[in-house]
Amino acid sequence: MLRDLKLNHIEIHRTIFVGVKDINYQFLERNPLPIPLYTQKSVEQKINYIFVNPINSKWNLANVQQYYEYFSAGISCPI
Repeated sequence: MLRDLKLNHIEIHRTIFVGVKDINYQFLERNPLPIPLYTQKSVEQKINYIFVNPINSKWNLANVQQYYEYFSAGISCPI
């Protein structure tokens, strides 16, 4: 993937380079905020957030969940 980015998408390759002592390239947030999920209700809320967020008017990443580029296999929300 890095080779393809360097050869074909140099602008993206440059944006993912971080060059810190233990990592050169970073695609994801380095220090995510872990949230304990103690109840079924909290698990369902987080899953629903992940599935609905792309079509949220705040982000407007897609009109329909299945059309979001990174949607989980084009399936409907399980909750």
